[in-house]
Amino acid sequence: MSRSKLEKRKQDICERIGQFYLNEHAGDYDKAAKAIEDLQITDIEVTCGNTIIIKLSRVGLFFGVKGRNITDLESWLGLKIHVIEVEHINNWVIPQRPELIEDWPDYSDYHPLEPWVDPDAERDF
Repeated sequence: MSRSKLEKRKQDICERIGQFYLNEHAGDYDKAAKAIEDLQITDIEVTCGNTIIIKLSRVGLFFGVKGRNITDLESWLGLKIHVIEVEHINNWVIPQRPELIEDWPDYSDYHPLEPWVDPDAERDF
């Protein structure tokens, strides 16, 4: 299958997954979008066969109670789904509240246009 056909198939599958969640939330677009965002999907790979690979952070949420969600989605899509758990980068990028984290480094001298240097790091020079 050519790359463009795979990309089109991937887009179709993604749209069908979105429709599945829209149906699960009785046509409420906001709830469906929130449910999909909560999964933290990072990629969907389409194979040439009848299998897709979904990479996401919230695997338990995706499977659902007793695997019902993934079973229903596989039936809806007519495809077998393999899941790979990945760490979602947003967990690192979203700023944390320093007062809630022990041993938070002091960034008061940091300027955004200069590289930050850890004052506790050992230096070889």
